[in-house]
Amino acid sequence: MRRLRIFTWNIRGSYLYYLLHSGHDFYVPRKFDRSEGFIGITDGYPWSSNLHEVPVDRIKEQQFDTVLYQSRKNYLEDAIDILSGEQLRLPSIYLEHDPPRESPTDSKHPADDPNILVVHVTAFNKRMWDCGRSPSIIIEHGALEWGQSAEKTAIDRFNIDRFADDWNKAFAFVTNTEHKTGAHA
Repeated sequence: MRRLRIFTWNIRGSYLYYLLHSGHDFYVPRKFDRSEGFIGITDGYPWSSNLHEVPVDRIKEQQFDTVLYQSRKNYLEDAIDILSGEQLRLPSIYLEHDPPRESPTDSKHPADDPNILVVHVTAFNKRMWDCGRSPSIIIEHGALEWGQSAEKTAIDRFNIDRFADDWNKAFAFVTNTEHKTGAHA
C-alpha cells in the first residue's frame, strides 16, 4: 500500500500516537488559540516524523488522500468550516471513540452514510451504535505502558503492529476505486 496523506484532528493524543505506527503521513490542524481539536502537535508524546501540523488557514491548499473524523464536532461542524469542497469529497473514516451518550441502545450515529467507514474502538461500541447505511468495523485500541519489561515491550510491539495493520486495511478499504466519494459528497 502506498503511503497516504491523512487529515485528522488531534483529539486523543495517545490514539494519534498509535495511528502514526501505520506508516502514513498524518496532518493535524492548529489554530492560534489551540481550541478543541485545533491544538496541533503537543508536548508529552514521542511524536514521529510522519505527524505534520498545518495552520488552519492553510488546510484548503493541502492535498490529502483521506479524512479521519474523530468526533461529532469534527464531522458536522469543523470539516465544513475548514476543508475545501474537494477535501470534503475524499474517502472518509469516522473513528468512534465513545459509546452513545443519548441512549445506550438506539442512538443513530451521525455518520449514516454508505461512503464513510465507521471504526469503533470496542465491540461494545459497535453493538450500541446504529450506524445505519455506514459500513462499520472494530479496531480495538491498544495501550502502551511506558517503562515496561522486555517481555511486556515485545507484547506491546505485537499489539501495536497488529493495530497498525488493522488500520492499514481500513485505509485501503476507503481509498480503493469502489469508495471514491467522501462523507460530504
